[in-house]
Amino acid sequence: MAETLNFKQKRGDTFSLPIAFGQDITGWTVFLTLKKGIDDLDEAAVISKDVTIHTDASTGDTLVTMSATETSNLLGTYHYDIQYKDSSANIVTLVEGTIQFDKDVTRRTS
Repeated sequence: MAETLNFKQKRGDTFSLPIAFGQDITGWTVFLTLKKGIDDLDEAAVISKDVTIHTDASTGDTLVTMSATETSNLLGTYHYDIQYKDSSANIVTLVEGTIQFDKDVTRRTS
């Protein structure tokens, strides 16, 4: 069963979620999907990421990140999940929930 985690985030901020599997994840893919509507097709996702280069695959450490550029125009509540596909092609949902993107005060980046 996937864990449910809900976040509040400022638009235009980098969002990073470190994940520690505690086992070798060499060859694994970690997926992040962010959608406005939970029933939207994957093709309509606001952000869709495939992480194949891990922080330290041999110890099971990886990082899922949405850049400041990717979140710069997001406002409101979005649904997300993070799944992985292991070396045996098993697909498992690790975490799911919502991310509330709120307006930020500072919009400049330089």
